[in-house]
Amino acid sequence: MIFEIQPLEHVGPIQLGMTPDEVRQILSSEFSTRSRSSVMLFRATPQQISNADAPERDVFGSLGLVAFYNESSICHAIKLFEPAEPVFQGVELLYKNSIESLIALLNSMHGECEVQNEAVVSYNLRIELGYWEKMTIKDSDSVMMLPPSEVVVFTKGYRYDW
Repeated sequence: MIFEIQPLEHVGPIQLGMTPDEVRQILSSEFSTRSRSSVMLFRATPQQISNADAPERDVFGSLGLVAFYNESSICHAIKLFEPAEPVFQGVELLYKNSIESLIALLNSMHGECEVQNEAVVSYNLRIELGYWEKMTIKDSDSVMMLPPSEVVVFTKGYRYDW
């Protein structure tokens, strides 16, 4: 399925800010879910405890999509991987284009990409190009010549905005 990305707004038919029920209804595909109680931290806050059964994420494996929800049960990030076909500004982000060429594209749009251990992140565009699956390649330059293994579109509050 092709997912057109509009940063801070939507990924395909999914609007960032939707509830789990809205995401599930719009995708109408089988999914598995993981609640916050399965990942509770030691010394949880009262709010975390009251939200323990709220979904943390829904995995739509057949679509190659994971929807992440914040503590208010609002979708704040979407991860895309094979077989999904994420497209940004007419450019396919998986399969065809190298990470290096995608960095150039994002930087040309004031993306100001930052290379991290397992991903390239554009905080301005709120797009992450993950390559953790390709980390078996010893030479980091070689990794940059491959397409990313996943794409994450996120809002404030996702893992980078503590």
